[in-house]
Amino acid sequence: MPAYQIWLLLAGGVVLILLLRSVYHDPARYVVGLLKNIILGGAVYVLVNNTLRTHGFHIPLNWGTIAVTSVLGVPGIAALAVIDHWML
Repeated sequence: MPAYQIWLLLAGGVVLILLLRSVYHDPARYVVGLLKNIILGGAVYVLVNNTLRTHGFHIPLNWGTIAVTSVLGVPGIAALAVIDHWML
């Protein structure tokens, strides 16, 4: 297994542990925070797509981008923009 896959698995495991810890610690706060991130991320997603569409920049809307935006919020939109610009 290449080193980058090990690092990705390790990072994914840490994120999963942090998410599970927050869910079991205070579920109501987690749900409210997730809803806030969904609303804020969706608003920023629409704003970024509508603003930068004139420059030929577009982040596709699919289940993966919805999941990233709902969990990460505005930083998730920034990550999607960077991935779309430099990797795709």
